[in-house]
Amino acid sequence: MRNILIIFFVLVILGAGVVGYLFYKQLKSPSSKAINAIPSNAAIIMESNDFQKAWQSLEKTTSFWRTLSDIGFIKDLNDQTTYLDSILSAEGQLSALVNGRPAFISAHLTGADDYDFLFLIGLENISQISTIDDVFVRASRDLTVEKRSYDKVTISDISLGEGRTFSYTLSKGILIGSFSPMLVEDAIRQLNSGNSLIDKTKNAAFAKVHATSGENADANVYINYQMFPKLMGNFLNAKTAKELAPIEDLANWSALDLKIKPNFLMFNGLTLPKDSSDKFFSVFFGQTPQEIEVTDIMPDNTAKFTYFGIDDFESYYTAFKFFMDGNKTMYDYQRRIDKLNADYSLDLQNDLLSVIGSEFAMVTTGNINSPNPNREAITNYLIIKMRDAEESETLLKDISLSVGVTNGVDKADSLEQYREHIIGVL
Repeated sequence: MRNILIIFFVLVILGAGVVGYLFYKQLKSPSSKAINAIPSNAAIIMESNDFQKAWQSLEKTTSFWRTLSDIGFIKDLNDQTTYLDSILSAEGQLSALVNGRPAFISAHLTGADDYDFLFLIGLENISQISTIDDVFVRASRDLTVEKRSYDKVTISDISLGEGRTFSYTLSKGILIGSFSPMLVEDAIRQLNSGNSLIDKTKNAAFAKVHATSGENADANVYINYQMFPKLMGNFLNAKTAKELAPIEDLANWSALDLKIKPNFLMFNGLTLPKDSSDKFFSVFFGQTPQEIEVTDIMPDNTAKFTYFGIDDFESYYTAFKFFMDGNKTMYDYQRRIDKLNADYSLDLQNDLLSVIGSEFAMVTTGNINSPNPNREAITNYLIIKMRDAEESETLLKDISLSVGVTNGVDKADSLEQYREHIIGVL
């Protein structure tokens, strides 16, 4: 009997040790990366290892941020971030848990004419879940809280009054919260699917730009070109939204490193289309960057400019036609070229292809202080660096004269001299 009791107690001790080890291992097991829970339809993603510090820098040191806060999108983001920050900063223990941890804010469409934000913080290990959940419970003790299950995960919905609800959950070591319950559900579904944005096989474009993001930036901003114009359309006027829509065809993703300065925000990063995609930036594959020289002749009142530097215009033009063909704009483009050639007896494509060089830029200048009330406030220019100055001058003179003759303009009126330069009028 005595031997049986000894064996029994040994088994109990061993069993308790195994259970304790498994429980300790679970507590110390690393959490999933917060980015794994971000749905792939995010229009904008902001990442930071210290969001509280970055946000405080924006509010305190960037003078024009207060002006930007009048914009609906920025105001909504500011209000929601302030609410979440008030909870996370309420207790020192919680603040210590989340400081220095990767945090994300992503913006998503939640309807045809609405959007909202998703907040995610990756914890060091899942043992911290109960601590954070306790803080949210205490913060909402005077409010109505309903718990529900979604895809085997518990979601807490906190009623804030006036029809507003903040929903949050803690899953796989990630704090997920949003003022849109639907977005929390989307994040849970994304996390459980195992299909992460940083999966190189399924989301190659994002994975590549994410890998280039700088660790020393105040924040990293990622832009999804497929969704970004649709998001902006929610708070831009119809005309501006329509003008913004074509950027959907520029690329797939951009990754921008944000540096916050007292009087400005500095962005630097990478924009990437998929290989052999129908995005505009793919036309630059194989091109070599050029030393920028066109800025030397831009007026002092230049408001903005879009610059292109290439080493082989012919290959660029071939790729550009491929891009237009993929976006079903090639037919209209060629029809306009054919009409110009027929109307003015020209061969624009062949003639210009032989003389265009390695730089061209679209420039907008502002004349808002002009004393002439009849002069437009904004003027647009096209600047092209030509391969051979003399050959190009002769060709452009011939084009100008041909257009002028067809339109009934006297030869002398189609050219004018200004400071030792010939100006042709088309």
